[in-house]
Amino acid sequence: MAMMLLEFKSRRLKRDVPVRVVLPFDRGGRPPYSCLVLLHGLQGNVNTWVYNTRVERWAQDRNLCVVMPQGDNSFWVEAGVPGGPVGDYGAFVAEELVETVRSLFPVAQGREGTFVGGFSMGGYGALRAGLSHPGTFSRILAFSPAIHFFEAGEGELSAHGDVAGERLLFRGGRGTDLDVRWLAQGLARAVGAGEASWPAVRMLVGEGDWLAGCNGAFAEALAALGAPVEFDAYPGIHSWNFVQDHLEGALDWVVGGCGPFAPGGSLD
Repeated sequence: MAMMLLEFKSRRLKRDVPVRVVLPFDRGGRPPYSCLVLLHGLQGNVNTWVYNTRVERWAQDRNLCVVMPQGDNSFWVEAGVPGGPVGDYGAFVAEELVETVRSLFPVAQGREGTFVGGFSMGGYGALRAGLSHPGTFSRILAFSPAIHFFEAGEGELSAHGDVAGERLLFRGGRGTDLDVRWLAQGLARAVGAGEASWPAVRMLVGEGDWLAGCNGAFAEALAALGAPVEFDAYPGIHSWNFVQDHLEGALDWVVGGCGPFAPGGSLD
């Protein structure tokens, strides 16, 4: 196994960007390795997944290359908030990063061995990347994705401490490519026309997580559209402890199979 910090100049972000990479080259498996792009949450950085979980050990046990870019506080979209990050982080992840990793490392060159995942802000970024680039990613792993901007009812955002920068970023976002439900509806039409295939989706959330309700509602919407989605709610809150407790099993899903989500499933 190799743990490395890759740095390269991004065309999309117009600067040098750091990317943490776990490569399981000495675990007895043969390349090309499956590849999981893993996105951190708000206030995270290139080391957040490594510091808060055992992803390094569990990835090498599964012969899985894990790529962890730095997204600043961009919400993994095209950002330009005054005083904040600048650049198209969504296109960087789904296009430039995947292309760069495929050119440098012995990883899968097609969608069947390429996955995207994340927690909170990163969970939203993973859903958006996977639903907007179904030809790139075959599986999406989302821990407590921050999709409340589009799924929450009127007045719910301020009740949960929404900050001015987030309101600015998502103002007018419903019904655009920032809105994962809108992306899913468009993908359903493309799938129906035989122009695309669904990525498999797994969502995990704590029963005490304030995002549990909107996560469950979105999973039901995906199922109603015909997406292969699995939704699991377990005891816990919105925290890295929850992610750590369920990450190993989630990685088994990433490299293995996907079970069905029953529409109308309960969070109880």
